[in-house]
Amino acid sequence: MTRRNTPEEQEAARLRHNLRAKKYREANYEKQKAATVAWREHFPERARASTNNWYDKPENKEKTRDTYLRRTYGITLKQEQAMLQAQNNCCPICKTPTPGKTRNPNKSGWHVDHNHTTMAVRSILCNSCNKALAFAKDNPELLRKMARYLEWHLENAYTKDDSELLTKMARCLEEHLG
Repeated sequence: MTRRNTPEEQEAARLRHNLRAKKYREANYEKQKAATVAWREHFPERARASTNNWYDKPENKEKTRDTYLRRTYGITLKQEQAMLQAQNNCCPICKTPTPGKTRNPNKSGWHVDHNHTTMAVRSILCNSCNKALAFAKDNPELLRKMARYLEWHLENAYTKDDSELLTKMARCLEEHLG
């Protein structure tokens, strides 16, 4: 009768195998890369399923987000979560506790707001506020003009038949928004 390895022995064997495999991949990087590319071209459905399965696992979603945050903004996932917690888990602009939807259902609606010139992180925003800042090109003067425009229209509602008010509106907007 053959002797079975203990769980500790199995784990040690697995670690030795992983170390040997890692050394081989490092020593034969180009060969491994070519083999992977060939396999993916030969089995595109299996390759796609393998990739999708990896990203669907919760622990890999966190790894992916952490890697993205580190590379893009120089912060970790824990730092992002701490920033959001310091904001009482809501957007600092509109105070919503829900981040909103994104095109990708696997992604959070929370966005890292940052200075596009220096890449300095400012805070964590909801999807809507982040888009509003992006559309305004992070320009405070443009945002003030937008606010004045909205305020003027709240005070001066008009109907389609009111041509005198439309003329007044055009003059007023020109003066205020210049």
